[in-house]
Amino acid sequence: MEEQPAGSSTIPELRALLREQRYDEALPLARLLAEQDPDSAEACLLLGVALFRTGDLTGAAEVLRKAASLDPNSRNAQHNLAAVLVQLGEIEEAVVLLDGLVRADPRDAGARVALATAEAKLLTSPPPARSGPDPGRLSARNLIAVLVRPYRFLIAQRGYTGLKAPIVFGLVCAVLTQIGNAAASASWILLLSPAGREKYDTTGLWEQMPLRWAFDAVHALAGTVLMAFMFRLVLRKPGCRAPWAATLRAVAYSLVPALVLGVPAAFLAADVSWGGLLAGPAWALAYLWGLGLLVAGIAVLHQIHWPKAFVAVVIAAVLVSLFWEVVGLVWLLVCRGPQALWSSDPVTQLIVRTYVGS
Repeated sequence: MEEQPAGSSTIPELRALLREQRYDEALPLARLLAEQDPDSAEACLLLGVALFRTGDLTGAAEVLRKAASLDPNSRNAQHNLAAVLVQLGEIEEAVVLLDGLVRADPRDAGARVALATAEAKLLTSPPPARSGPDPGRLSARNLIAVLVRPYRFLIAQRGYTGLKAPIVFGLVCAVLTQIGNAAASASWILLLSPAGREKYDTTGLWEQMPLRWAFDAVHALAGTVLMAFMFRLVLRKPGCRAPWAATLRAVAYSLVPALVLGVPAAFLAADVSWGGLLAGPAWALAYLWGLGLLVAGIAVLHQIHWPKAFVAVVIAAVLVSLFWEVVGLVWLLVCRGPQALWSSDPVTQLIVRTYVGS
C-alpha cells in the first residue's frame, strides 16, 4: 500500500473500511496512520478498534488506553476499551469505566446496557488473585475515595485477600469515632449549668477518660470482628475467594461516614441551641450513608445481588445490636450490681448511654 500523509483523506477512508467490516484491509492503514501521528487520539482509537475486530485483544487494550489518556473526554475510546477489557476478563476495570460513562451521561443507553452486562458477569466470575500494595490501606486519599467514589473504590478491592489493611482501616476509624463521641459527651457534661454538673457528678471525669478510651478501642475492635462473624453466619455460601477479607473490608469502609459526620454531630449536640437541631439530621445521614456503603461492599466483594446483600446487612446488624445489649447489661449487673444503672459515676454513665441508651 502506498503511504499517504496523515490527514483528512486517510481518516474517512479508514472509518469507511471499519464501517464496512473490512477489518483486514483497515488494520494496515490504521497502523500507518498511528505511526505517522502517534499523539493523535483519533488515530489510536481507530487502530484500537481495528485490532479489536481482528482478534488482537491485548494490543487493542494497550492502544485504546493510550487513546483514552490522550483524550480523557473521548467516550468512544472508553466504551471500546471497556468492551475489550470484558473480553480479556478484566471486568472490574471495565465496570469502573462504564460506571463513569453512565454517571457522566445517564441518557447513554449503550453505556447503561454495557454496564448492566458487565455487572452481571462480575457476579459470576471470580476475581483474579492480586498482589502488590493493597489499594484498601488506610490513607487520606482512600478516606475521600470511600465517600466520593465508593463503587469504584470497592471494585478495586476485589481479588485482594489481605486482612491487615481492612483491620487497620476499620480499627482506626472506629476508635477515632468512639473517642470523638466520648470527648463530645464530656464536653456536653462540662457545658451544663452548675446544677446540671452537680447532678451528673463530673468529679474525676478527665482522669477517667483514658479508661473510657481504652474501653472504646476494645468495643470498636470487637464490634468490627463481631459484625464480620455475623455476616459469615448469614452468608454461608459466599461467592468470593476470601470471604473473611471481603467482609472485613465491607465493614471497615462503612465506618467512614460515622467518623466524618457522626463525630461533628456529637459535638453539635453539645450546643443546646442551634447545634442540637443539626445534630439529628447529621447522625441520620451518617447512619444511612454507612448502611449504603455496607450493602454495596457486601454486594460487590461477596459477589451477590444487592437485595440479598441488604437482607444480610439487616440480619447481621440486628444480631450485633442484640449481642451488645445483652453483653452490656450482663457486664453492668455482674460487675457493679443493679445500682450501676443509676450510678452517678461519669464513666459508668457514658457506658450506660452507649449500651442501654439511657
